[in-house]
Amino acid sequence: MKKLLTENIGIKVLSLLVAVIVWGIIINVSNPQVTKSIYNVPVQMLNTDNIENSDQVYEVLEGSTVDLRISCNRDLYNSVTRDDFTATADFSELYNDLVPIKITCNKNNVNMLSQSYNYVRVSLDDVMTMSCPVKVDGEGTMPEGFDIANISASPSYIQVVGAKTKLEQIASVRCTLNVSRIDDTDAIRVE
Repeated sequence: MKKLLTENIGIKVLSLLVAVIVWGIIINVSNPQVTKSIYNVPVQMLNTDNIENSDQVYEVLEGSTVDLRISCNRDLYNSVTRDDFTATADFSELYNDLVPIKITCNKNNVNMLSQSYNYVRVSLDDVMTMSCPVKVDGEGTMPEGFDIANISASPSYIQVVGAKTKLEQIASVRCTLNVSRIDDTDAIRVE
């Protein structure tokens, strides 16, 4: 057995080297299909005006981006990027809060194997207009010799338009005034 392995060792190594080179040539000439992952392709929302015209708003719960698994020829592998793909969700096809995602590629010989989301899942809500009081909070320490008599906002109420379930959670709108930055032009000196 030892004689079988050690005899003509040079020819055996040369044969192995030639086999690897021929295999490499065949692989490169035949240009086989390989798989690749493409991440974070943004989904474009189409025909959202249908929702807005019916006095509703939508919130995307899942499916705003999609990950793809593709197959392509080896010579395309490095040149295919997420910019070559267009993902769209047409809201005219909305059904049960789901909008189908359609993927297109601007390169030939690229096949879709799978995608992370087949649908954009949305939440629909009625549009509501609400008048909210504006409250001003003082923050910081007044400079020496100054005092706060009254802090008020103008306008004292603002109109807010949005999703009904979100707006019902708002009691007031608050803004913060940093009183430590007040100078002679902003306040009246107290003596």
